[in-house]
Amino acid sequence: MAIFIAKLLDFIGFIIAGATVIFIKPKWGIPIAGMIASFSTILIVQATGRSLPADLMALAFFAGIIAHSIHAGIVYYIKQLITKKKIINEA
Repeated sequence: MAIFIAKLLDFIGFIIAGATVIFIKPKWGIPIAGMIASFSTILIVQATGRSLPADLMALAFFAGIIAHSIHAGIVYYIKQLITKKKIINEA
């Protein structure tokens, strides 16, 4: 549970998930963006020289998928609201 909360508060993961989902139109892109962001954040942590213990690696990955999918869903629906308001204002 602590890893999930840490992933929810991960700002870099939020940016990666948000930037990924902006370029994807269908809803199935939300979990894809979550997977990409989770994998990217683990790679960033490994590249900085700090390594996760092997028993926590899979747990961090799957908790990251769920948390970053929530981030991607938030950005996706904000994007939908903005595009629908533009369509309504143009009509």
